[in-house]
Order: sequence, then C-alpha cells, then structure tokens
Amino acid sequence: MPLAALAIQSVTGKWMGPIKEWPKFFQVFSNKGYNMIHFTPLNHRGDSNSPYSIYNQLSFAPDLFEDGASVEQQYAEIKNITAKMEKDHGLLSLIDVVWNHTAENSDWLLDHPEAAFNLYNSPHLIAPYELDSALLDFSRNLHHFGYPTILNTKGDLLKIMEGIKTHVLGSLRLWEFYVVEVVPTVSAILSSWKKGKADNNAFEGVSFSGISLREKAKMLGNKGLQGGETMGQRFQKTIRPPIGAAYLTNLFGEYNESNLGAAQNEITSVINELNLPFYKEFDSDREAILENIYNRVDYCRLSLKMGEITVEYRPHFISS
Repeated sequence: MPLAALAIQSVTGKWMGPIKEWPKFFQVFSNKGYNMIHFTPLNHRGDSNSPYSIYNQLSFAPDLFEDGASVEQQYAEIKNITAKMEKDHGLLSLIDVVWNHTAENSDWLLDHPEAAFNLYNSPHLIAPYELDSALLDFSRNLHHFGYPTILNTKGDLLKIMEGIKTHVLGSLRLWEFYVVEVVPTVSAILSSWKKGKADNNAFEGVSFSGISLREKAKMLGNKGLQGGETMGQRFQKTIRPPIGAAYLTNLFGEYNESNLGAAQNEITSVINELNLPFYKEFDSDREAILENIYNRVDYCRLSLKMGEITVEYRPHFISS
C-alpha cells in the first residue's frame, strides 16, 4: 500500500482493556474508514503506568492477558488478534517501539545506570539538577520563609516568585556555569607570561593597536577559550594561559615587572568584555526559568486548583 493510502486510528492499549475485549472496537474503527490501528506501546509499564514509561521493553503488559499466561501464550495471542484485525475488519496494525523510554523502577536501569542521563556522562545537566534541587528545597520550606502554601490569587503567586528570586536564584549563583572566572584566569595568564610560556604563533602578524575592546575579546576568545562547547561545571570556561600570555606579549613584549600592572589591567578588561555575552545568555535563561515556573504554578495551583503545596505534592510546584 502507498503511504498516502493509510488512514490511521491511534489508540491506547491499556484503555481498551484486556485483549479479549478488543474485538468490540474493531468494527467501529473499520466503519469509520480506518485501515490501520496505531497502538501506543504495549510493553510492560512502569510505576507511572504510562505506556511511554516502560518497565521491561522485552515483555508485554501483563494486564493485557489472562492471569498466568506464559510468554509463548502472550505472543500467540498478539499474533492472533492482529491477524483477526486484518482478516475480519481490514485493519493493519502498528505498535510504537520506544527503547529509550525506560521507567525509573526498571530492573534493567538499576543494573545499567550508565545507560541513563546522569551528572557524569551528561555534565550539562549539573546546573538544571542544582536548580531543581533548590526549587524542591524552597517549596518544602515555604512556610518557614513566610510564603503562602495555598495559592488563591495571582498575588500569592507573585510573592512566591519573589521568594524564588531571593532564596533560589540568588543563592545558586548560576552565572558561574556561564562565565570565565576572572581572577584565577588572569593569574594563570600572568604566570605563563612571566615564565615565557606564550604560544606566540597564535597572534603572529596580528596587531591589537587601534581596535576596540570588543574586537580584542573576540580575537582572544576565538584563539584561547576552552570549555565553552557545552554547559558543565561551574567556571568550566577559561582562557588557555599560553594564548593569554601570547596576547600580552603582542601588546607589551616579553614580561617586565614595570608593565605588570598595565598588563594585568589589560587582560582583566578583555576577559570582562569576553564575559559580557555569557552574562547576557545567563540573563536570558534566568528569565526563561522564571517565566516557566510562573506559568506552571499558575496552571497547576490556580487553574487546576491542585491544593496546598506539601512535601507530597511539591513536584507540581516546580518546572524543570
């Protein structure tokens, strides 16, 4: 069949009941003009009971079958029901396969934690993890900080948002994940310059005279910035000392204590300029964090009226 000839009805297997009850739906689907049924995953589901959160990718959900059905019987029943769909009702079948949607309680995942995203194999998650942890701690201590735990008005929500700015974002110092730490970076560059460990080929034939601080920062970053490919540890970004030393050599020549102060001021200014777009990136992400949290809490606590923010129900308060 050509792809354009398919008329597909999507269904959630767990809502159709055990397989023995499925035939009553097939004539309805066929009468509507469908010729293929798309099932969400029929695998053994995990704690959340979502068909997209799978306990075991190699087995079907037990509640689809009679108690005590063996694996062989389960496969036979699936084979028979899909054949019946096609023969009696003209319905082809399609089942989602989502190998990566693994439930948190999966035995396989417990045996192979390295297969999941974690802070070791995915260090870009360190900052989000710290943020989520701080939000959970804050929501647990709302009453202690004097904020409402039951939200009745937008005013209540705005009070909590101010608390997040102070007690979560203010103390986390998330910008440290974005920028170059100036003082130790300058110190390392000056040390490299003093010891004559400069990669002078980096700026061979380049003149920094008469160009703006912004252009200088761009050139230094292009040659010497490292650790900026992805988010990771705090102050992961830095300038390679030999490149920084080459920049100073280009401007001041070989190390001389008489111009140490001028060299320190120069490289500090350039790194501060280099950091400006990183701070702007952080500011943008900070606004997104606040907007997402506001919208999530507004929806869950004011629109859906989920009730008091408690230890049991605090996950609805935050937004990753």
